[in-house]
Amino acid sequence: MAGVAAGLLLAAGTYFVGRGTGATKPINFQGLTFRRGSPGAAHFAPDGQTVVYAAQWEGELPEVFSVRPGAAESRSMGLPPNTDILAISSTGQAAVLLDTKRAVHRGRS
Repeated sequence: MAGVAAGLLLAAGTYFVGRGTGATKPINFQGLTFRRGSPGAAHFAPDGQTVVYAAQWEGELPEVFSVRPGAAESRSMGLPPNTDILAISSTGQAAVLLDTKRAVHRGRS
């Protein structure tokens, strides 16, 4: 009985060790925007393709944008300036920080 248990343990260990050594696909990076400025953190929308991010382009106020791979340009989400995207839920709801400039000033007082 002990030999059977040891054999099962050895087989399970071999299986899990072997899973980690399999060939993996190389990571593929794709530029989504080519404007000059400061993009912030990006989040995937529930569709797994759309990327939502905040950015400050060429001296303008920060704004929230969305883009899909292969799109010619990011689109503004139409939120007020100085807005940052904090999170997107699996149902598509977004947590945003409105008036980031004011939030920074409150933190420093």
